[in-house]
Amino acid sequence: MQNVKGPITISLVGPFQSQGPTTLPKFDFDLKIGAQGQNFTAGAISTGDKGFIKLQGNTYAVSDQVFNAFKQGFQRSQAQQNGTKKNPSLASLGVNPKNWLKSPQKQG
Repeated sequence: MQNVKGPITISLVGPFQSQGPTTLPKFDFDLKIGAQGQNFTAGAISTGDKGFIKLQGNTYAVSDQVFNAFKQGFQRSQAQQNGTKKNPSLASLGVNPKNWLKSPQKQG
């Protein structure tokens, strides 16, 4: 990231439907990242029972083993919240965007 000049744009959009406090939600997220005239697109889909990853316009099925591990992580996270009413977050889905960046720095 040191050599990136100019602004970086990031957007995450898409529908999200809760299936109850302890059930994995249904969603269809699209992630778009842009920098220096280059764009990267990705996304994730959950039907509640199956998962899919989207990369640069292609959609790939997630194995049942990986999806079930993701689902179990979500359920553990929900159980740890002890029934407190909180808005869904990426962390509640087992996703931590902070882990995606290595040595980020604010310049300027």
